[in-house]
Amino acid sequence: MTTNFNEEYYLILRENNDYYPTIDGFLQPRYRGMKVNNEDPVCVNLNLALTNGKKDQFVDYHSSGGDSICSKAFVDFIISLGTGGVQFLEGTHGTIVEKLKLKYFYMHVYRRIRCIDQKKSDLDIDETGYIDSIKSISIDAEILNKIPLEERQIFFLDESAYIKLFHQSIVEKIQATDMKGFQFVKVKDWSIHSAFS
Repeated sequence: MTTNFNEEYYLILRENNDYYPTIDGFLQPRYRGMKVNNEDPVCVNLNLALTNGKKDQFVDYHSSGGDSICSKAFVDFIISLGTGGVQFLEGTHGTIVEKLKLKYFYMHVYRRIRCIDQKKSDLDIDETGYIDSIKSISIDAEILNKIPLEERQIFFLDESAYIKLFHQSIVEKIQATDMKGFQFVKVKDWSIHSAFS
């Protein structure tokens, strides 16, 4: 089976709107690639980064770097789709919670898949084989074809600290809502400069 996953998968990015502030999210402990146990003590820091002060508009999706900070409406919608590998952790500390008294959630994508086709991607790789930076990506179809769709609807690229991928079936459903604050870019169209376009 051959599939053009570079057409089927999208990155979620912050919508370029100066009135939508960027929000830094920090999960402690980090839980990289692991589901957070509800009984574990977790600190979810949500802090304003770039802001326009009183002109700020708080919408359904905010980010800064690779962290996704979501409204209750966004959370409820994604949960209703039944996608696995994702948790939403309510903010516990930081300016968003303690000063502005807003209810936002950190999107913790614990499903990670190593599927970058290094030969077809634009990467900076050091002498040890570690990927220093990702300028553009191509997905290795051979790897994803072995994984059922329900196990890869939303996932983190294991080679990256910030790239989350959404399957087009999920993207189409999100785009059919009236939620704000995000944009989706196909893998084939994405580059390191996409966040600024």
